[in-house]
Amino acid sequence: MLAKKLLDLSRSTYSLSFCQNCTMFEDDSILFAAKKTAALSGDIRKAFQICRAAAEQVLQNFEAEKENKHQAKKDFPKVRISDVQKASRESFNMALVTAVSFATSFQALLLISLASLRRSTGREVGGFDIKDIMMKMEALAGASGDPQYSPPPSFGETIHLLNRLGELDLIELRTQTSTATSFRSSLGGSGGAWPLSSLAVDEHTLTRGLKNTPHKALAEKNLPSSF
Repeated sequence: MLAKKLLDLSRSTYSLSFCQNCTMFEDDSILFAAKKTAALSGDIRKAFQICRAAAEQVLQNFEAEKENKHQAKKDFPKVRISDVQKASRESFNMALVTAVSFATSFQALLLISLASLRRSTGREVGGFDIKDIMMKMEALAGASGDPQYSPPPSFGETIHLLNRLGELDLIELRTQTSTATSFRSSLGGSGGAWPLSSLAVDEHTLTRGLKNTPHKALAEKNLPSSF
């Protein structure tokens, strides 16, 4: 049902002036957008936004190629599944950028600390235990001299931050069985290992989200080449 509505909408909205009987979308691309949206929210407006973004990009590329290669007007742009997939990914990335832009002071400090740890260690796979993260947050907070990050988060606050950022899909939490167990025990834990934490977004997404926030200075100082 959603796919049919979306297909009718796309055909009525995107007409090509130089090809009266041409449809801009492949039916499979519409079906993909409908299934993607149905799995997430079921809101046809979201599916249409994805299709519109894909169509606008395809049309823009078509016009540029036509200008450069002098393509004949009988050629016309076509939105395929790959175009809708790309638009869907970009839409998801924008949602993550928005989520980062609303980060609190401690959330921003934790995210930047994880990015800084990844840079300094070169560790792309795995993550960092809570001790590493707390030490890095303390160091960055002290070096910044900004009172909004001081005093840095306590152990309990850090656990809460990790859980909240995990819910927002900004970080990943993975159970591990390393020496973090003894660290947990030393802090009165109930046994077992604390999870390893890592960024679930790339550095570009992180810095885009923080660019127009009170945390821009902290990000610029610790992730300079990203700005």
